[in-house]
Amino acid sequence: MTLTEKEQKLMKFGSAIAQTQGHITDEVYDSIRNNYSEKEMVLLIAFAGQMIATNIFSNVIETQIDDYLIDFVQPIKFT
Repeated sequence: MTLTEKEQKLMKFGSAIAQTQGHITDEVYDSIRNNYSEKEMVLLIAFAGQMIATNIFSNVIETQIDDYLIDFVQPIKFT
């Protein structure tokens, strides 16, 4: 799967939130800020928080991925 530049920036934004416990650099934040309204940024950040909570929950109960989702687990290549 190849992502557009906009999608790559959004993926980096979400990854940075997860990897740095929300302490992302201005560079990462600013790279997507111009593409979204203030309301959309709030929604993106809230969604990132929900996904982190979902992943923690899934890890605690050792959830197995559904077979139909296996194809989505493939690594995404950033260009």
